Amino acid sequence: MGLYQRYRQDPQETFAAAYRYRNYWRGNGGLTISGGEPLLQLDFVSEVFRLARAVQTALDTSAQPFAPDDAEWMARFDRLLENTDLVILDLKEIDDEKHKTDRPQQQKHPGHGAVCGGQGR
Repeated sequence: MGLYQRYRQDPQETFAAAYRYRNYWRGNGGLTISGGEPLLQLDFVSEVFRLARAVQTALDTSAQPFAPDDAEWMARFDRLLENTDLVILDLKEIDDEKHKTDRPQQQKHPGHGAVCGGQGR
């Protein structure tokens, strides 16, 4: 059972459960939140990462859903990125035409919004 399934109602409990393993991280480890798809729990993940200020954080996502045309969603996403040290973007297919064939449920290619660099913490 993953931490989200067990503690999905409380980001504080989720972070506390993960932080118990900090001795295994040593000086170069941290907290990674991955799939399912963490952007489906955007506010929850954002709050866990906010609580993890003293820990390196990584978001492992395929960027679905990604809503660059929705200002409210992008504001929530920006709050997440403020407390994210590393984004691991899992692109299934870089070619637009193959992407449309292989992933018809995704209307936009998630890589279109990808930018190298960033202003996370």
